[in-house]
Amino acid sequence: MSTTRQVFNERLLTFKEAAEKLGVSFWFLYRRRNELPLVRLGPRTVRLKESDVLMWANAHVIASSIIEATKDARQARTQRERDAGLIPASELREAVINTGTAA
Repeated sequence: MSTTRQVFNERLLTFKEAAEKLGVSFWFLYRRRNELPLVRLGPRTVRLKESDVLMWANAHVIASSIIEATKDARQARTQRERDAGLIPASELREAVINTGTAA
């Protein structure tokens, strides 16, 4: 039996149901419970609005896409610097931090 309820014409999900809907583990979603708007049904009973879960997931997909694009751009810049015979800025910073002087 599903623990899903209809409230205000909005489907409420358990963490397990929400995790299955998103294709992530229960614990992945549960550890992020402070990021999600919860619906309290009792002192120890909470549910998630289906629309809130989907909006949260969409926001995180966009954020992860931006992070990946930033990583790709950083790797491309490092490769261009190497191709030009330069010490990449990331390695130069590391050398200064480790030795206290420029390489």
